[in-house]
Amino acid sequence: MIVRYLTHPEVLQDADTDRHEWQLSDVGRARVEAFSTSGLLAGTSYIFCSAEKKARETAGIVGEALSIMPQASEDMNESDNMVSGFVAQETFKDYFKRFFSKPKEPVVDGWETAMDAQDRIAIAYNEAMERVVGTGMRGDVLMAGHGRVGTLLYCYLTGQAIGVEFTQPSPGHYFSYDWGAKAMLHGWKAMEEV
Repeated sequence: MIVRYLTHPEVLQDADTDRHEWQLSDVGRARVEAFSTSGLLAGTSYIFCSAEKKARETAGIVGEALSIMPQASEDMNESDNMVSGFVAQETFKDYFKRFFSKPKEPVVDGWETAMDAQDRIAIAYNEAMERVVGTGMRGDVLMAGHGRVGTLLYCYLTGQAIGVEFTQPSPGHYFSYDWGAKAMLHGWKAMEEV
C-alpha cells in the first residue's frame, strides 16, 4: 500500500481573512485537477486531509475525480505558529528557519513547537492508518495538507531529525511512502511529476 502526502498548491492570500480560510487560486485548482486525472492516483481508496479550507479543497477535487469522500481532521492542520495573515517576507523566512532549526523551542512564546506539531501529525497519520487497516486495506492512501506539517511527517516516517532541508521546494508537492516496507519511495515531487 502506498501512502502519498500532497501539499495544497497556490492559494489566494487575503490579508483580511484568517489564513486557515484561504482558498485555492485558479492556478492551484487547475494543478490539482490535472494531478487528479493524471492516472497516478488510480489505486487510491482513501483520502484524509487537514480541516483547513485550502487542504479540504485540494482533497475535495481529488475525491470528486476518484469518487472518494475525504475525511478531514484538525490534527492534520498546519502548524499554528506561523501567524494568521501576512508578515514581511524576511520575518516569515526567519520564523520558518527558527521553526525547523530549533524544533523544541517555540518561534514565539505560546506557539506550537516543531516537535509538538510533529507529534500531532504523527498521531493523525497513525489514526488514519488504523482506520485503513480496519477496513481491509483496499487500496492506496492520499493525505492532503500543508508544507510544514508535511515536512514533519516526512521526517517522522524516515526517522530523520527535523530539518529545513526536508521542506518542499514550493506549494503543490507530494511524497510517496511504502507503508508495508516502511520505506520512502521518493521525496518531494511537483504534482506535474507523475
